[in-house]
Amino acid sequence: MKKIDLKKIPSEFLRLIEIVSKEADIQNIDAYLVGGFVRDVLIEKKNLDIDIVVEFDAIELAKEISQKHKTTITSYPHFGTATLSWESGAKIDLASARKERYSRPGALPIVSAGVIRDDLMRRDFTINAMAISINKKSFGVLVDEFHGFEDLMEKKIRVFHEKSFIDDPTRILRAIRFEQRLGFQIEKQTREFLIDAIESDAAATVTPGRYLEEFKKILKEAECEKHLKRLGELGGLGFIHLRMSAETLNVELLKSIGRSLEWFQENCDLSLSLSRWIVYFMGILDSLGLDEVRNSLEKSSLSRKDQEKVFSSKTECEVIGGLLVEAIKPSQAYKILNRLSLEELVFFLAKTKDESVKRSIEKFLTDYRHIKILTDGKDLIGLGVTDGKQIKEILQNLLYKKIDGELQTKGDEDNYLQQMELK
Repeated sequence: MKKIDLKKIPSEFLRLIEIVSKEADIQNIDAYLVGGFVRDVLIEKKNLDIDIVVEFDAIELAKEISQKHKTTITSYPHFGTATLSWESGAKIDLASARKERYSRPGALPIVSAGVIRDDLMRRDFTINAMAISINKKSFGVLVDEFHGFEDLMEKKIRVFHEKSFIDDPTRILRAIRFEQRLGFQIEKQTREFLIDAIESDAAATVTPGRYLEEFKKILKEAECEKHLKRLGELGGLGFIHLRMSAETLNVELLKSIGRSLEWFQENCDLSLSLSRWIVYFMGILDSLGLDEVRNSLEKSSLSRKDQEKVFSSKTECEVIGGLLVEAIKPSQAYKILNRLSLEELVFFLAKTKDESVKRSIEKFLTDYRHIKILTDGKDLIGLGVTDGKQIKEILQNLLYKKIDGELQTKGDEDNYLQQMELK
């Protein structure tokens, strides 16, 4: 019997675990830490996503805890889960132990009540199929019926059975993600199962939206180019386009995208809505032609808006060419760049090798796009301008003048207007 020292967990989180432990003991319920949290505790890796499974109704237990400790509770009756949230921002996810079966390959599992062994057995890999008891009498005891600890120490990703990737093909992507994130290796037989699933096009049994959501998690990983390269080596990029492989993947561009995203995070307003994964998706499709990209997007589950962003990224020659004009004015760069999404701008920043183009994009993101004029339509109406189209043109010209540094104050704007023949 292996016992884990949970005192290594940050004290504020250990206190929350002990709150659940105490209530579980009062109600004579077996409760366990499970999943990625257990895995990361064992390899001393920080993970604040606390998941607890109980052999009872998790929602009812969560309600008792919430009433006694004044926490916010969010319950999901369909899944038998609940989330407890404290004012500090800390939270714990509670779930009822359950077992699963698959009616057909790629289908969502049919869930029913179970015990802790059932709950662990339904998980993707052995390293994620361990639990730690939090009941007082067995506090810290490791539950490891599938040799997950051994695989963890040997840095192996192992599935439970040969149909694992067939039952749930999204595990193909999770295997790659855990392997690369943790610096582990997919165990030999598991790799064979994975390749067989890829070659049999198992991904086609899953709805495109579900597979895309799992793929997005790879694109959100640090150094995701490593994940993508590995997935390509195993033949797993074909779901994007049949021609996609490790050889067609532009790894250097993906690295450049990573650097551009870091620059954006360090220098731009983080409240801006930028989807990092879309920028990487643009990089993945970079080696494909326009028709191939169009075909890939039509088969994808991307929203129309996201499809338009990605397809537009194929016009970088036109955009970058426009910025290569000698002695380009800031307002000219603004006109070219203002119509683009943030994702396209970061992608073009990563794609271009011309330093003057890089400076134009960087200046647009940090300066030009934030410049505002102090004159508005009411001011122009007061000066006798009533035509809407003319008002729009005048305001645009004022903005361009200000971006070029020719106007600074409201007085400068007023003087400029006085010099114009306004009707």
